[in-house]
Amino acid sequence: RIFEDLPITWLLDAVKDTRINGHAVRLAGLRCTANRHLDGARLRRLLDGASEHTFTLLLYHSPDLMPEAVELGVDLYLCGHTHGGQIRLPFFGAVFTSSDFWKRYEMGRYEKSGTTLYVSRGLGLEGLGAPRARFLAPPEIVLWTLSS
Repeated sequence: RIFEDLPITWLLDAVKDTRINGHAVRLAGLRCTANRHLDGARLRRLLDGASEHTFTLLLYHSPDLMPEAVELGVDLYLCGHTHGGQIRLPFFGAVFTSSDFWKRYEMGRYEKSGTTLYVSRGLGLEGLGAPRARFLAPPEIVLWTLSS
């Protein structure tokens, strides 16, 4: 609500087609309901008919839609949710991710069949089911520069 009056286009279950430096770009944003199967179906409907020649960037809370993103030809998928596990152990990594894929996409960059997924550790601390602390999972802010 604090952002309602700002000149921002909200991508809540929406797609925004635009051009950046003469290149077609499709921005897609999907609300997270915490039900991967329902959200996957909604993503399919949202991106139905998307051109494979248009760069598609997906914004979604968690990495749990990676299989659907690959299937739909999403180029770049940005998310957070796992916080890098918040509590990490040497030689093991994340103790808890709250993701359906557990440690498969705990933090950082992943590539599969032309889709790049980036899971940001973010700045916050989760309190629902996870400790409100960070250990060996430093916060991060990521700046992306897209180029052709």
